[in-house]
Amino acid sequence: MSVGIVCPACTTPLTFHRGPVIECPRCKAPLPEALRLAAEASLERQAYNRPALLTLGAYASPGIGALFVLGGLAAATHTGSLELNGQPVDDEGFLASGGLYMLMGGALCIAIGVGLLRERSWARWLMVFYWCLAFGGAMGLGWTESGVSGLAGGFASVVPLALVAYWYLFEKSNVAAYYRALRDNERAHGLTQREG
Repeated sequence: MSVGIVCPACTTPLTFHRGPVIECPRCKAPLPEALRLAAEASLERQAYNRPALLTLGAYASPGIGALFVLGGLAAATHTGSLELNGQPVDDEGFLASGGLYMLMGGALCIAIGVGLLRERSWARWLMVFYWCLAFGGAMGLGWTESGVSGLAGGFASVVPLALVAYWYLFEKSNVAAYYRALRDNERAHGLTQREG
């Protein structure tokens, strides 16, 4: 792990293997804050690899999302016959009873995959929004189809998974550290761009 920068005072190329990055070791000039923060954030980011489950999600999520979107578009464009709980439904009935959630969920999966592949901290919040959408869809569809028992079934099917996802994304130490490093890196590079 190392980061290379050029000292603005003496134009010497510098390599840092660990922080803190405070001053040029050659001319002892203090490094600008934006450069220092970017170098330290880069070192911190290098210390944390993307966790395996997030790597799996980075590659699987766009494919799953594309299937959802294509299925929703096929329903919206009158392609094929549709059934819901074994009963034939028309296109509008399908979209009204779950097709819209299918399209939105698919678009979210694609966006999540892009965020994970590009290693952006906002991907975590899209995953949270996905679970909120899944919860709303399961509750709405459960209520529509079976009343209170469907509502309870929707709750029981989504809430445990959402709680596990929350724990994984926000509480699991290596995942939380990974997202903290991504956030710090994004902030430092934003500061560098504003000052540069």
